[in-house]
Amino acid sequence: TIGSHTLTVNQLAQSQKLISGDFTSNTSALSLSGSFTLNGKTVTIASTDALSDVITKINGANAGVTASIVNVGPSDYKLTLAANSSGSAGAISASDNGTGTVLNSLGLVTSGPAAAIRQSISYARGTTTFTGAGSLGLTSGSAAISTELGLTTTPPAGTFQINGVGVAVNLAVDSLDTIASKINNANIAGVTAQVVAVTDQYGNVSKQQLQIVNSTVSPTVAAAPTFTDSNNILANLGITQGAYTNAPVTVAQDAKFNLDGVNFTRSTNTVGDVLSGASFTLITAGTGSSPSTTNLSITQNTDTTSKAIQSFVTAFNAVQDFVNGQNAFTPAIGASTGTATASPPLFGDTTLAGIQSQLNATLGVQYSGSTLEDIGITTGANGDLAFDPTKLTTALAANPTTVQDLFSTGGVSSKPTTQFISATTKTAASSGGGFAVNVTTAATDSTLLASVTQTGASTAPEQLTFSGIGIASPITITIPTGSTLQNTVNQINGDGDLNTLLSASIDSVTGALRVTSSKYGSGHNFQIISNTAASSTSSGLGPSSASSSGTDIQGTLNGEVAVGSGQTLTGAVGNKNTEGLVVKYTGTSTGTVSNITVSHGVADALNAAINQILDPTSGAIVGATNTLNSQITDTEKQITDANTQVDSYVAYLTQMFSDMETRVSQIQSQGNAFNAIAGNLTAPPSSSSGSGH
Repeated sequence: TIGSHTLTVNQLAQSQKLISGDFTSNTSALSLSGSFTLNGKTVTIASTDALSDVITKINGANAGVTASIVNVGPSDYKLTLAANSSGSAGAISASDNGTGTVLNSLGLVTSGPAAAIRQSISYARGTTTFTGAGSLGLTSGSAAISTELGLTTTPPAGTFQINGVGVAVNLAVDSLDTIASKINNANIAGVTAQVVAVTDQYGNVSKQQLQIVNSTVSPTVAAAPTFTDSNNILANLGITQGAYTNAPVTVAQDAKFNLDGVNFTRSTNTVGDVLSGASFTLITAGTGSSPSTTNLSITQNTDTTSKAIQSFVTAFNAVQDFVNGQNAFTPAIGASTGTATASPPLFGDTTLAGIQSQLNATLGVQYSGSTLEDIGITTGANGDLAFDPTKLTTALAANPTTVQDLFSTGGVSSKPTTQFISATTKTAASSGGGFAVNVTTAATDSTLLASVTQTGASTAPEQLTFSGIGIASPITITIPTGSTLQNTVNQINGDGDLNTLLSASIDSVTGALRVTSSKYGSGHNFQIISNTAASSTSSGLGPSSASSSGTDIQGTLNGEVAVGSGQTLTGAVGNKNTEGLVVKYTGTSTGTVSNITVSHGVADALNAAINQILDPTSGAIVGATNTLNSQITDTEKQITDANTQVDSYVAYLTQMFSDMETRVSQIQSQGNAFNAIAGNLTAPPSSSSGSGH
């Protein structure tokens, strides 16, 4: 898509907008009661409701319509209904229920049966063209219409006409499927009805739609059937739409444009599915013979890639700067006075150094001889990365795949029948000749062959119902009267719900109808059941058709266990080298069919390194944390033991001092007693001399 393209815009897509009659007040009771249907949602109005209440109820129905009040002037109000989706498929379906007249009284639709087709359908299958009408998309094709539309009052019943032929329907019990059957059983010349799965424009989900079409053989283009409604049955279903009281403010229409000589139709003005990898918005449309033409120049957008790589470089440098900051040595201030150093807490930490080494190692990844330097990423002296966007632009222009593979996991097969799909961080990078892919059983698809060969045109409508493991919900198509076998093949292959699952063909040996699943393996088995006996004027399938079972591939990767699903082999959990490796084999031979070379890009290698570093059981950080916690625990124990010893010694000293105090006290007591005794002692009396002799 890169290059110049010529775009001519003939018509812009727009959503439908309706406007009501005039009201003198938006708050006074309207004195209207009954119900109406908007896009398959029933809205019930009470006689006490004012215009503002009607707005609230419509918006609360979530019908894909936004209701608003326009104040035109004094005592002059109007109600507007705007479709939420643009395009012709977003046309509003608005109808009173049964014989009700609420919408008619609001000045939105006129009275009388609706005859105009709301959503036209036209397509060709082979040499047959089909033109007709499609209903609203409903959740179920088998549930009663009253349940699908939420008709709480008596659902309408009556007999509407298609090309003048009556079909009796009761919405209380009939479903889309039964209505389609009643139309087909009415044997209306050239008319068939079927219920098909479509994408609903209001919710972008799969819905069931009743399609009623006329058919004819090319080059004549089939005319749409004519419809005559009864009790608003067709209008409630969205097949027809009654006339609007006032001309729509805007009509529902698709965008129509021509790109490089090819005509396109889209429901919106933003187109993203025409040019691969690019989108554009239609702004102005030409008129008549003067279409709006412009030249589109599509160039490669490298800004997003450049910004992503710059973000990677910035994040990587933030980690490097943190590590470098932690390893920065800060000399002690006043070393002569013994002041302690102020180095970071992780200075010299071996775990931090190991993490930095692991991260740096991932930058050396090569892919097909290319390195990060080739796309402008270089490493400076301090370990920080620098990025040159100019070199990236040059590399992207030369080979964008190589740039991609430099960052992500890539794989190359040695044989075209084997394709590398994906790998995980648990898949090892291969060495030598790569991982051998050995197939013991090749995958097969599921195939059904009709039991009877159709040789003539069909004489009645035939319903084919497709179901099975590979089909989420049964899909029914109706083969019109007069269809040849080739017409049936074309209709199956042209059905939007079937052609991604199955493909039909005429068997080269038997000439009968062959239907094959588009995917391989046991997960895509299917069956087809016809409501018509197998014969030479029908599809030849019959009411008891059964399909064969597809088989899953079986084999090994690098001699390790692999799980087969369809055509893919996946390396089993726990494999040493190939866990998570997914390869696809489209061949039919067995044995060693190829070798897969696997390499991990920078992002993948970083992811693996970070996962290893942060592993909660064996990572470097949790290991360092556990070591530190263990050291803290040991230190705390040492502190506790020291405290215990100190406490014991304090107790010992306390006891010694206590004993000493006791003895000192005893000595003091003895001294006091001695002093007392000594104080009571007196000197001995002196003796006298002389004699009487």
